[in-house]
Amino acid sequence: MSQLQDLTRCLLAAGYAARPDRQYLLYTQDGVLISKLWTGDSFGEEELVATSVRPDSSAAILADADDRVIIGITASSTLAAFQYDEDEEEWIQDGALSAYNVHEKGRLSACYTADHRICIVFQNGSGALVHIEETEVDSEGSLDEGTGWTATVLKKASDPLPGTPISTVLDDNGLHVFYVSAADQRVHHLHGGETWADEEMFDQTLGPVVTADKAVLQVEDGGDKRELGKVDDNGKLVPSTTAECFFFFYYFFYAF
Repeated sequence: MSQLQDLTRCLLAAGYAARPDRQYLLYTQDGVLISKLWTGDSFGEEELVATSVRPDSSAAILADADDRVIIGITASSTLAAFQYDEDEEEWIQDGALSAYNVHEKGRLSACYTADHRICIVFQNGSGALVHIEETEVDSEGSLDEGTGWTATVLKKASDPLPGTPISTVLDDNGLHVFYVSAADQRVHHLHGGETWADEEMFDQTLGPVVTADKAVLQVEDGGDKRELGKVDDNGKLVPSTTAECFFFFYYFFYAF
């Protein structure tokens, strides 16, 4: 059950990063970006990152042993990156990313590349998916001196749904981008390398997802929905039945 509660907690957050002994969870309610530390049995430190982000927008946090970088969407629908300055004891915003506009419903995802550069995928104002990556050029206002950003429109993407969730995964085969296509209402997979390629993901179970009334659903291919439970006022998942929990754990740990 604890693993199910951990996953539910992550689903309710705007973004999260998991470390072996902790989770970093991001929240963007009321236009304020907050980072909370989950230690395994309670919330620990809470940090104010920014006071002018898009309410209820998505965010991403990249955390390793030495550093944390948070990617968010500003109130004016531009990208923003924040890095904690130990000397100033505050989060510093990267001014260079404000050049990139985000769709009014747009979301984002981020990860590190194999050589530890920041990689961001988001939906721009025209609805296209855009891949941004750190590059070694001069750029005033960027997180690190001598670091800038290069952008590539992912033209192979098949009509991304406005506001589609976006997920990025990096493995030995390159960068993988997952999104929902408006053309067929299916999850699509973009694979990056020397060239980008797009494919539909057939016969896949989607989710779990959290609805507006805080129900946690598993969505089967074809649209059938299975309710796993509901989130109570304390942010905990109350399972529908023991059988639902068993189904969820079987799927989550063995389906991929």
